[in-house]
Amino acid sequence: DMTGSAPGRNESRFFNVIIPLLLSNETSPELDLGSPDGGVVGQYKYQYNVATLLGDDALHATSAVDYRDVRQMRMAATVYVADIAEDNIDEIMQYYTQYYPPADAPEFLLSIAGTHWDPKKTNARLPTPKPKNTMQDSSSYF
Repeated sequence: DMTGSAPGRNESRFFNVIIPLLLSNETSPELDLGSPDGGVVGQYKYQYNVATLLGDDALHATSAVDYRDVRQMRMAATVYVADIAEDNIDEIMQYYTQYYPPADAPEFLLSIAGTHWDPKKTNARLPTPKPKNTMQDSSSYF
């Protein structure tokens, strides 16, 4: 099945970055790119040192590749990048496929929004974690 980010012109302000870690050079393309009707319109072969950025309406799926004949495999890291806010949290959670933070805890995701940067500071750094920004204090999120 094709998955994707929220429909529109990136109104939800989030992206999916796929970073290839381990590739097989002897197989067909590994990423199917889809159309809104669910059909495959193209395929992509991952490359080392090249990340894939998928934005809104970027329907995609893992291609059917049998790695057994070449005795290899593919592995990639997926990173979500989002401008998390009250006006887009529902759409983010609708298309969210990661395990952490939990998809059933939008309040937790909202509580950590903006922790990676401060647009008012050009020398911003990651903040020191606070109990409210960790899953260890999950009583208020579930």
